[in-house]
Amino acid sequence: MVDPRPPYHPPPARIMTFLRWFCAASFLEEIEGDLNELYQEEVEEYGLKRARRRFLFTALRYINPYFYGKKDLTVYLSHQPDMLKHYFKISLRQLLKQRFYALINILGLAIGMACCITVLLYVYDETSYDAYHADADRIHRVSLQVVEMSSGNESPVANSPILWGPALKKDYPEVEDYARFVRLASAENPWEMQVGENAFMESEILYADPSALDLFNWPLLRGNKETALAEPRSVVLTEDMARKYFGEENPVGKAIELDPRLRDREGKLTGETFEHTVTGVLKNIPHRSHFRLDFLLPSRDLNGIYGGDITTGADINSWFWRGRVGYTYVKLREGVQPEVLEGRFEKFIDQYVGDGTTSRGYYYAPFLQPLDKIYLEGNIEAQLQPVGDMTYIYMFSVIALFVLFIACINFMNLATARSTIRAKEVGLRKVVGAHRSQLIGQFLSESVLISLVAFLLGIGLARLALPVFYGYLGKEWVIDYSREIPILLSLLSIGLIVGIVAGSYPAFVLSRFRPVQVLRGLLPKSMGSAYLRKGLVVFQFVISAFLIMATMTVFRQLNFMRNHDLGFDQERVLVLPPEVTRPVSGQYEAIREQLRGLPQVEDVTISFGVPGQGGSGDLYGEKGAPPESALGLGEFFVDHNFADIYDLQILTGRNFDIRQGTDQPIKDEDGRIREVKAVINEEAVRRFGWASPEEAIGKQIIRDPGAGDWTATVIGVMKDFHVRSLQESIDPGALILMPQYSHISIKLQPGDPGEAISSVEKIVEGFAPDVPFTYNFLDETFQQQYEVEQKLGRVFSYISFLAIFIACLGLLGLAAFTTNRRIKEIGIRKTLGASVSDIVMLLSKDFTKLVIIAVVLAVPIAIWATNQWLELFPYRIASNLVTYILASVIAVLIAWLTISFQTIRAARSNPMESLQTE
Repeated sequence: MVDPRPPYHPPPARIMTFLRWFCAASFLEEIEGDLNELYQEEVEEYGLKRARRRFLFTALRYINPYFYGKKDLTVYLSHQPDMLKHYFKISLRQLLKQRFYALINILGLAIGMACCITVLLYVYDETSYDAYHADADRIHRVSLQVVEMSSGNESPVANSPILWGPALKKDYPEVEDYARFVRLASAENPWEMQVGENAFMESEILYADPSALDLFNWPLLRGNKETALAEPRSVVLTEDMARKYFGEENPVGKAIELDPRLRDREGKLTGETFEHTVTGVLKNIPHRSHFRLDFLLPSRDLNGIYGGDITTGADINSWFWRGRVGYTYVKLREGVQPEVLEGRFEKFIDQYVGDGTTSRGYYYAPFLQPLDKIYLEGNIEAQLQPVGDMTYIYMFSVIALFVLFIACINFMNLATARSTIRAKEVGLRKVVGAHRSQLIGQFLSESVLISLVAFLLGIGLARLALPVFYGYLGKEWVIDYSREIPILLSLLSIGLIVGIVAGSYPAFVLSRFRPVQVLRGLLPKSMGSAYLRKGLVVFQFVISAFLIMATMTVFRQLNFMRNHDLGFDQERVLVLPPEVTRPVSGQYEAIREQLRGLPQVEDVTISFGVPGQGGSGDLYGEKGAPPESALGLGEFFVDHNFADIYDLQILTGRNFDIRQGTDQPIKDEDGRIREVKAVINEEAVRRFGWASPEEAIGKQIIRDPGAGDWTATVIGVMKDFHVRSLQESIDPGALILMPQYSHISIKLQPGDPGEAISSVEKIVEGFAPDVPFTYNFLDETFQQQYEVEQKLGRVFSYISFLAIFIACLGLLGLAAFTTNRRIKEIGIRKTLGASVSDIVMLLSKDFTKLVIIAVVLAVPIAIWATNQWLELFPYRIASNLVTYILASVIAVLIAWLTISFQTIRAARSNPMESLQTE
């Protein structure tokens, strides 16, 4: 049936907006009505284009002082509290009236906000490290790029030679002060601290210059910071350690016994201890610090350890000008840019290091790291402590914003979808005198109310999620609410901002409805269109499908790394770590025979390092070649049967043979090793430039060409194998037959390892009863290298699931709204014979089209993004179209299952119930 009424054309909006602002309220309704009626008549008579021009001149007649209405700001403000109260009362009624849609909006926004809050706190935590120091912007760590001259390969490292700090302050006025730290204790080699009966193993021990207490904001609760680290054999401990060893007593002036667990040549503990006097108690180091320390010892004690003065360089070996044994921090003078000092490093290196590195095939390129950037610049070796990674901050931030954005889209979609229902409400409000600004305020207040309720729920969810989230990342969740007022206030702003942003579009759309139109059942064409709503649904599912594809790719890559052939046999290998091996290495032959006598043991070997744990490395150059051609070679010092136990494949030449006495190291008159035998890998053959593995046999390579440590003769070439995780490429490496040991590897027979472990423990305790027995299985330890990635993968999948869940909530709401709007149509169709499947297909096809469009758009985005991520791994899966197709099918199925909840219920409803009112 054709509508006999002429189409409605709204007057030019900008002119009408100006008139509403200019004219007094008492004239406005009459003026608007007259102008609107006249405009419709002129459109019919003159056409739309000419009518718009005439409307401008007609409207100008009302721009005169008679119609002007001055707004009384005082009266306006006096009504604001009542108005806001009224807005929120109506908003609450609307929420209670539309419980289903309110629940979808609140739940979606709460989850989105919880994700955003959790990630925001994580980002704040990660980016706040070391910012508590007063002069953090002037303090820098001297870090190095170690450059291999033959290849140009750069390896950034955090540590530096211990003699550099004093020389920098002496020669360069830009340096106001410096502080050095040296770590000798570690988790693998803890020291014992004892006070009376209280004795504990400790590893967070640093040697430090006295200036460290001035350079860094570490308040002393007891003691004098000027003298606390000035005298030898003194110690400064944190308040937790003071309480641990001395209770509530004042520990200053009291003695603490330090046992560094020194051993003799046979590996037996010497029992030598050193008495230190407590000279200060530090306030606990804030957790947002790249320093982890419980004890500070004076750097002067290192003079005796290193055999010379570490401040003046007197009587000390020249190696300490190039050997990286400490961490150097400098404080620049006010106004000095770090680039100025960096520009002088080349001259500094020439003066103090000279050819000490270049004669050995490498050189140093120092650079300054700002103190507050150290934690997040994690791609540097030899850090004091594990550090963060900016990549994860970006990744989690983007995903959290996606989740929140999807939740906001849900709100906007449902609000605009229900606009036709609320159109008459808008029309009636305007008829009884409501202005557009009041309607906008009304709708925004509804949005803000929903947002604030969701925010409170989101805060609770985030509080529950944060410890779990941090646990997955291997971090401790610590927050001092008294110090975090700014971040807590910014969290509150999230609720307000989301409410205003998510509610702004519906508010401005609904408030534009004209009373004459909506009460006659007419809506502006642009308002009746669902294109925007469909576009937002597509955008939601583009994100959702992308996250499904990305998650599947992440887990495929992790599975690939866990199961990829590493080039050696890691199954059933029990490894005794250095703290167990070193004390018994002098009695290895006797231990080996007893271990091999166990029925559960297949074989035993000893080495300095095993794949994934320990090892060494240095520069090696071919004999007769210039030093600058030397290349870095990873080393495992091994016994003759190492390759057999680990099933390393010898491609050419031979393995070490115990029967050939010529394989043993040859020493000079002073007992120094001068000649050794080596088995190198394929990558070393390629990097030395030899044409084939066969050509490498018999070649001689010199360790540290400048010093000529020893000459290694290549007797075999083995197939490349991974000594680290698949996140790193295989480097040149060698097995060297040499008695320097740190790990015992025990190959077990198949079966239950429990009995074998007990038997091994008894044998080891017989040789070293004072050594705590610890062990690890090589395959488990190797898998631990992927622990961070596995945790990140799980976190990524959980956040992705939440994003998909919120998108499905929105789809469920839209499906419910659509079926309710078409309930009478469904009843008529069923009365005329339509089946349940026909009705389901009718209601689902539009949503299915949108999801398919979203999936098609998501595929190229996902392919590009996942390929970019996979490029970070030297060994990676190939991009597989099947993954993206499977993810697309999953996305469509998820959407179908979501929609079907409403469509099947509507299709199975009794048509008499929907038609009985007709």
